[in-house]
Amino acid sequence: MLTVVMVSALAVTVFFLPMALLVRQHNQHTDLLELQKLAVSAAHEAPTDLQEPGVWRPPDADPEHRYALYDSTGRRITGDGPDIADAAVRAALRDGVAGVATDTQIIAATALGSGAGQMRGAVRVTEPAEESAARTTGALAWMAALALGAVLVAALAGWWLLRRLLGPVNALRAAAERLGQGDFTVTLPDTGLPEIDDVGRALTASAERIGGLVERERRFSADASHQLRTPLAATIVALETELIAPRPDPRTVLFESLEALGGLEARVTELLHLARDTPGPRPPIDLHALLDELSATWGPRYRAHDRSLQVQYQDPPEVRASEAALRHILDVLLANALRHGEGDVVIGAAATAGGVTISVTDQGPGPTRPDTLFERRDSQAVGTGIGLALARSLAEAEGARLTLRDIQPTTFELLIPSPAQRTEDWSPAEVVATRRPGVMISQLGNPESTGGANETH
Repeated sequence: MLTVVMVSALAVTVFFLPMALLVRQHNQHTDLLELQKLAVSAAHEAPTDLQEPGVWRPPDADPEHRYALYDSTGRRITGDGPDIADAAVRAALRDGVAGVATDTQIIAATALGSGAGQMRGAVRVTEPAEESAARTTGALAWMAALALGAVLVAALAGWWLLRRLLGPVNALRAAAERLGQGDFTVTLPDTGLPEIDDVGRALTASAERIGGLVERERRFSADASHQLRTPLAATIVALETELIAPRPDPRTVLFESLEALGGLEARVTELLHLARDTPGPRPPIDLHALLDELSATWGPRYRAHDRSLQVQYQDPPEVRASEAALRHILDVLLANALRHGEGDVVIGAAATAGGVTISVTDQGPGPTRPDTLFERRDSQAVGTGIGLALARSLAEAEGARLTLRDIQPTTFELLIPSPAQRTEDWSPAEVVATRRPGVMISQLGNPESTGGANETH
């Protein structure tokens, strides 16, 4: 605001000073021309014989105008003026007409007669300079008022512009404060000011990115603790059991603990790998070996509960996906079936139109609320937990689809598209967006999560 006023005042001042000088010169020149006309009129009325002028009265009766008559030698004959011709009279005797403006008066003179050597005298007319100065002062007062009005208009325009800018800028400041307080839903509407709109869009995009990062960190804490809780508890129980009932070889529990901790380390490494993974070409997976490995890992756990785990597969086509993500998805489904399902569990893999289908089936009655099956439980107890939500997130990140195919028997189905189908025409029913959301850390969960479909069994 101050800058607008100062710049406008400077511009008016730069314009005002030359104009003031021009007005002063114009008024003086106008008065001088008027006096010269009066001098010419008085010259026509001048007596023929300057030596005997008699009673000479000029035609002008204005008391402010003072007349004087001079002979060719510059001696005053009659009237109100200096006894000896001044510069104006001498110039008139030489050139025919002359005019001079001083600080106190304006002088005009015209010669009597014509032609070289025929100047027989001159008429001199003066008036005080106060009249011209008064007109100049009046004109300058009007100009100053206009200048002040121009500065005022500029100030009002600057104030309007200031208010026009302060609204969006204050909105930006408020949005930045909300962002600093942890509100990552900041959005700013367009204001019509391109530069401010660019800043607003950048701030909105930054809020989304920071919100995503913070949400990843928040979920990572829950998911990592969920992921590691059961293996750590099993290791602690094994150590406590060994203290209560030691075996003959004390190194046995150490080897078992080291193996369990090695598994934890591998699991954490996989978590970090998945969290930092970016979309790109996937190497082919030996699906047979992966299913056999899962059978060897989960088979003893099922037998401990008097249940069996069977693996049934044909020769599926080539599968390209993250092996770590696929292992975590199947771990979640198997843990869910063991914890909440009933009867024997069957893992099946078969080729299907456009890809490979992997299913996990148990004999339980199925969930009572399949609509919230894959939703993460929130503060209002909506959703079923963490495990299945994480499994679906991992599947989506790989461009796959995880659904509940049947309720009785409870059958989860993972459809992995073949490389040829990973194009825009890959849009089977119920498939969610195959975009990869950066594999957020929040998508990494405990394979033994309690958030499965069969929680209601």
